[in-house]
Amino acid sequence: MLASGEIRTFKNPNEEFKAVLCSLGCLGIILSVTIQCERAFKLDQTEFPAKLEDVLSSLDAYTNSADHFRMLWYPHTDYVLCYAASRTDKPLNPRKSNWFKDRLIGFYLLELLFYIATFFNFLIPYINLFYFKFFSTRQQFVDRSYNVFNFDCLFKQYAFECAIPIKETAHYLLKLKTWLEDNPNVYVHFGVEIRFSKRDDIWISPCYEQDSCWLNILMFRPYGKEYTREKWWRINEELMIECNGRPHWAKTHNMRKSDLVKLYTKFDEFDAMRKRLDPNEIFINDCLRQLFSN
Repeated sequence: MLASGEIRTFKNPNEEFKAVLCSLGCLGIILSVTIQCERAFKLDQTEFPAKLEDVLSSLDAYTNSADHFRMLWYPHTDYVLCYAASRTDKPLNPRKSNWFKDRLIGFYLLELLFYIATFFNFLIPYINLFYFKFFSTRQQFVDRSYNVFNFDCLFKQYAFECAIPIKETAHYLLKLKTWLEDNPNVYVHFGVEIRFSKRDDIWISPCYEQDSCWLNILMFRPYGKEYTREKWWRINEELMIECNGRPHWAKTHNMRKSDLVKLYTKFDEFDAMRKRLDPNEIFINDCLRQLFSN
């Protein structure tokens, strides 16, 4: 439904359909969607530890080794935990649940330790290393796709996320690691989630016309208590800009229209469509007003 109350249907291959697919809620109210589905499938996932620089030096080999590859870097260490998953017809063999390991150590103790570390920040590198060592055993399992793709984000957190061209992955991460080593008074939580996706043709999708590496940077809020994160956020945004990266629309960033038109060839066209469909800016809020201003 448009701001005027008109009901309009957008269908593929109509070019404006590519705008509506990622519209930030500013083109109108979506009343119904027809989704193309596929049959349920299983994934065979292997988890294994590695050195960050080893993976980055052979990144193509790792990303091509499975249908889906991602890794979790533990800042203040050289280590990553890798996840490689591919479709399979093997019988189900799901991950064995362990309340002591997964919940008591992996959730309750972690939140307590990060809370204590708000008073003693120097503990964070030790916490990160301990959790890498404790959870980095190699394992393999087969489960339904939604059980593999979904994971627990644990407790409250702030997040910065961006998509950069895959070719810039090593540059970004190695420079980020060096910056952290050169700033010993900055302490940050694990993990930095690194995942990959193929390009698309959606006008303001972060993957528009580029195969992308997604970097999800977080800082936890144990029991609601906050950490100083400004310097960590700032260096990541600087690296995103340096690498011609694009922000995750639902995460923290400071980009304006003058920045975004350089990254999205369709951004001006999208903004013109927005103004045409919503001339009185009924669907604009403070966040979007900031986004579409210069």
